[in-house]
Amino acid sequence: MASESLVRVVTDGSVAVSPESIARLNIGIVPCQVVVGRQNMTSDSQTPLALLSAQIKKSGGARIALPQYTDFLKVYRDLQQGTMVSIHGAPELGGCGKSARLARNLLPVRSQVALFEAPTVGPGLSFLVEAAAGAAERGANQRAVQLMLERIREEALRTIILVRNASDLVGRLGLRGWRSRVLPVIPGSEVLFAVTPTTGRLQFVAQGFGVGNTLAQRGDLFRGLGHVCDVVVVHSGYERLAQKLVHQLPALLGGGPARVEMAGPDMTPYLSGNYLAILVYPTVQAAEQLEKFARRMVRVFAK
Repeated sequence: MASESLVRVVTDGSVAVSPESIARLNIGIVPCQVVVGRQNMTSDSQTPLALLSAQIKKSGGARIALPQYTDFLKVYRDLQQGTMVSIHGAPELGGCGKSARLARNLLPVRSQVALFEAPTVGPGLSFLVEAAAGAAERGANQRAVQLMLERIREEALRTIILVRNASDLVGRLGLRGWRSRVLPVIPGSEVLFAVTPTTGRLQFVAQGFGVGNTLAQRGDLFRGLGHVCDVVVVHSGYERLAQKLVHQLPALLGGGPARVEMAGPDMTPYLSGNYLAILVYPTVQAAEQLEKFARRMVRVFAK
């Protein structure tokens, strides 16, 4: 078998990858602890977060203890039979990309672990993991998988987050606003953020009472999409607005996402309370086209 087939995609237990994909695509999972009510569970390859989602939704949420660099180091060492692409949420979004980076830097120089810090959350992050693992299964080498992810990030990925009472999120991420001070939050107001694709940072867009009602006019937030995309609207406490956006988003994105879905509160560990997230990512077909492009480019550069 060619060495290209040895690429292994790794992510962490805070990403809700389906059990079927983990088994079929041989995805490595760095385990983490999930506290649901009074229960302490482990999210890993045997019991991934996707299997725990029913209990999480029933209890109204969960607390996830993100893996430490030592957890990453153990998994990387256990999987060192080939090259790896390790995909995690960007540190600026509260993900564990920083721990993954530290673990990778502690490995021997010969180790072949490439990191991708994803500028999205929830189902958008799960999609990237499964798309990368699918490309690896079809024989894409490490550089091709990286290039495909980079193209998706730049051309077919958008994450918009609306939060009511954003003080906890602002404090946890150290978000900065006017005059480089920590962003002041008006009690009871809504705050609208857009994730910057290149950095994974939350960018302040607007704050006020009823900001969510203006989302249907914010086509600028989706500018630059170069591919047909799917959209998932994830919400907690925004049922009416979510239903409204499901009907409005196709026109907002220029006439066509292939699929717009509405999901319940499964944004653990990133958000809590009342929130709405619009997660835009390429269709499976568009991702496969980007994979083919990436593989062609890698062959050209190799000549």
